[in-house]
Amino acid sequence: MTGTSRHGEHGARWRLRVRAALIGIGGLIALAAGVLLLVTVPRAAAVERALQEALVCRGSAAQDCVRTAWFTVESVRIHRGKGSGGWVVVSGTDEAAGETRFSGITDFLDQVRPGDRVVGNVWRGRIIVLGNDRAAQRTDSHPVGDAQFAAGTGTALLLLGGLGVHVSRWSLRHQAASAWQRSTALRRTGWAVSLLSAWSFFLPMLLRRQSADLSVYFALWTPAALAAATFLARARPGRRTAARRRG
Repeated sequence: MTGTSRHGEHGARWRLRVRAALIGIGGLIALAAGVLLLVTVPRAAAVERALQEALVCRGSAAQDCVRTAWFTVESVRIHRGKGSGGWVVVSGTDEAAGETRFSGITDFLDQVRPGDRVVGNVWRGRIIVLGNDRAAQRTDSHPVGDAQFAAGTGTALLLLGGLGVHVSRWSLRHQAASAWQRSTALRRTGWAVSLLSAWSFFLPMLLRRQSADLSVYFALWTPAALAAATFLARARPGRRTAARRRG
């Protein structure tokens, strides 16, 4: 019986180490992906600023100015449900003619038909807005919101990756299979990080519809980050007091 018990304990510890290692590896992958996304934020923000200047035609070259061009719709494809959107193939004399993709379905994409005449806003050889006399819709080539998406997703991955690494180290150090049940501080950290990660990820989706820039994103994200940090800071003294009482 003793040998069987020891064998069972050894197997449980081995499974714990494997699970903790997998969580840690997943956390490191998330950290790396988050860094890669955040590195792209300055460039994406620069492209958005360039578009704002191009709207009033301050560019030194013609392609740096937003211009309008007429096209004829050749075909339309729409997919509904999760990840709804579609694409429109247009023809015309402008170099931007061809396939144009859309995320989401608005009145324009829902109503446009082959043979319709449509007008597009063209910038740097790509259609960024396509519409008719009834409605218009941004295309996937429109850069507004890209910087926020990269910042939000990158931040969420960094937070979740850091949490994964922390949970992995805690589990290996304490040899505990259920980290969330064994550590109140870890549960609080997990909730705070998870909520802040969700806010970081979904906030760009809310702001994209409002055409808000990166400064608005950080103005709304910073208070949430401060609230999470304050929550964790206030939780730590209680943990120290409890530890002293046990001692």
